[in-house]
Amino acid sequence: MDVFVDVSYLGLDLGRRSKLTAVAASEAYLELANPMPVGTELDITAEGGVRFGVVVRAIHEQVAGAERPPGMAIEPVLPAEAEAARAWWGQHAAAAASQPRRTRELTSTEAKEAREIAERIVRQTGQPPLDEPGRPTRAMPAQEVAAVVEAAASADVTEAVVSLPAAPDVAPAPAPAPAQALAESAVDDRPTTAMDVVDPALLPGLDAGSDGLVDDGRRTVAMDAVDPALLAELTRDHTVSEDGKVTSAIPVIPDDGDKPAAGAKSRARGKKRGRGR
Repeated sequence: MDVFVDVSYLGLDLGRRSKLTAVAASEAYLELANPMPVGTELDITAEGGVRFGVVVRAIHEQVAGAERPPGMAIEPVLPAEAEAARAWWGQHAAAAASQPRRTRELTSTEAKEAREIAERIVRQTGQPPLDEPGRPTRAMPAQEVAAVVEAAASADVTEAVVSLPAAPDVAPAPAPAPAQALAESAVDDRPTTAMDVVDPALLPGLDAGSDGLVDDGRRTVAMDAVDPALLAELTRDHTVSEDGKVTSAIPVIPDDGDKPAAGAKSRARGKKRGRGR
């Protein structure tokens, strides 16, 4: 029998008509999409206005492939004075216990691939499949059985001892050489080549892999640091002072070689005439 209840926490509704299943004497399972942490005290309102408290004992969150819906395993808190709540819980616990437990029927299926593999093995080995009756076993006469037993009893059964080959003699490791012997072996016996003495005065003139820089003889002059405050004070006034000079336009010379412009020719002719006078 399905039982639906309302769930709240500190006056906040957590679920309306949540399903209550597996009702037992001291526990039940409450289906809720967002289960509360373990130890949380919740308020349950059942049909008929029956109210009682429960405590969360375990939670079951949403898991892919799980048949059980998410929810909480709860334990009822039924004080002695809450007679209505105790009667309601006891009635539903008794009804749940009286119902037969439904189990899922087991079904067996045969995979097509497994059947093909079994048939191929039968064709390769010649043995009958397991679901067919086996071959009849030949019955041995009693005389043959007795003869085999007597032969086994009269035969000398000896245990074969397998001897492992002896390990070859391993030469002991040589003793470590003393420090003096190691020092003598590290000495290089090649002859030493005597080098000519280089005159120290010639060393500055030698090319020791210069980087191509040529000294021009100029000395580096260190400039005084400019005070930023003084620089700001000097550049604060951006007005241009009047110096009395007149700005004149300079004629533009076309880019046609060394040929002078027409105005330049007339000025040159005027200068020549003035000289002639």
